[in-house]
Amino acid sequence: MSAFWEYLEAEGEKPDDKLKNYERDESWFVFNLLLFRQGFMGEAGHQLSETFLERSTHDYDPLAILLPPKNKAIGDAAFFVASFLCFFIAKPPSYQKEIAALKEQFVHGFASDRSRRQQLAEVVRPAFAEIPIIQRGDPWPYGSLEELIKPDWLLATAGDNPPWKRTG
Repeated sequence: MSAFWEYLEAEGEKPDDKLKNYERDESWFVFNLLLFRQGFMGEAGHQLSETFLERSTHDYDPLAILLPPKNKAIGDAAFFVASFLCFFIAKPPSYQKEIAALKEQFVHGFASDRSRRQQLAEVVRPAFAEIPIIQRGDPWPYGSLEELIKPDWLLATAGDNPPWKRTG
């Protein structure tokens, strides 16, 4: 079980079963989001992640050294990223659908696909690192994923019908 899944379960959350066979990819995806949350945005965050990935073994979990959080800053960042991914804080159905589409686009194969990691680094907005600390019980401050992620993140592959706009 990945460190992220252990963290979620320790906090009373149920991990996303759809990613059961992709825990390594999800760990690297979450690790990148943690770097972005800590202010390592764009190319700087991407290069830092690539350095960690290049020096790791295939089964290495980048979150194992970070989770459970050893200090408040990492704890706050981990809580934010998990909340962003629809854990801990209730979100509107439209936001949940957007996050499901984001995971669908990025998580599967994330650890082995440099272009996917580069694309994520390019589409995360600076607001991702600037949102004030949130806690359980706080309302989620955003109604749309587009406030944190540039809207072109999936349009190139989805055309005029991206997953978050589909019905059913």
